[in-house]
Amino acid sequence: MESPRCNEVKMTVGSERCELYIDGRPIKYEKPENLEDSLKMIIGKMCNDLLTFIPDFKVNTISFRFNDDHSYHMWRPIYKERFPQLLEVDTLIVKSFYFWAWLIGEDIINYDKLRVYEYHYLMEKDEDDIMKVEVGRNEYTRTDGKTTSTRNCYIKYFREGQEDIYVDKPELLPSVETVDDSLY
Repeated sequence: MESPRCNEVKMTVGSERCELYIDGRPIKYEKPENLEDSLKMIIGKMCNDLLTFIPDFKVNTISFRFNDDHSYHMWRPIYKERFPQLLEVDTLIVKSFYFWAWLIGEDIINYDKLRVYEYHYLMEKDEDDIMKVEVGRNEYTRTDGKTTSTRNCYIKYFREGQEDIYVDKPELLPSVETVDDSLY
């Protein structure tokens, strides 16, 4: 794969607001209160901005997070309209409460270039904002025109706002006081 313009893109789509991280730099999209189709509007703006950073449709790592199934269903047709060709991605990560969102790559990613596909299905959320997550990770190896894959699946926990800290048991999570208010 040729060297892409940016290394990592993270996109969070939620009914109230969206965020786009380009190589760790955030762009936040707040939902205006007075517009009926405001979620469509901010998703459209986010997709337009994304095209600015990856006009060659190549990125090493892309990560999508959907905070609810409504935002996923709203995002998908807008994204597909703005991105007329498949993305070339080394690593794809999908995080969602909507179980079928793991299929996101089916028509937006060039699977011939994909090396790692990881999904985080957010199974449940408790009263302390502790999330129970099923994590699946597929790694693909291509040799002599043949593709082999390795798959691992496990259950992890994290506290909302602390997605970089996954643990095997909820009681191992850091305290609530260290949680910040970002979506991602």
